[in-house]
Amino acid sequence: MNLNAYGQLLRESYDRQVRLARSVKYWYLLPMYVGLAVVSLGLWRRLHGAGQSGRPAVMSMVIVTVGFAAVWILNELYAVRCLEKLKRELEGME
Repeated sequence: MNLNAYGQLLRESYDRQVRLARSVKYWYLLPMYVGLAVVSLGLWRRLHGAGQSGRPAVMSMVIVTVGFAAVWILNELYAVRCLEKLKRELEGME
């Protein structure tokens, strides 16, 4: 394998990693978020049905939403940008 072939394989690897990082929100975050939303909704319904405040369930859903949004944004802004920067640096070497 020569250096050009290795560079091509590395570029393709960066492309795959960028696609994977951009799709994390669908295959990783969304299923967990939906599961936690269902649990929070069930807790809210149980508390509300018992005549108690549903505030703990609502607050837990707010915290979960903020946490998942932070992971999503960090992934899109940091991870994808780092991979794209590495790819540009590799292309600059050739």
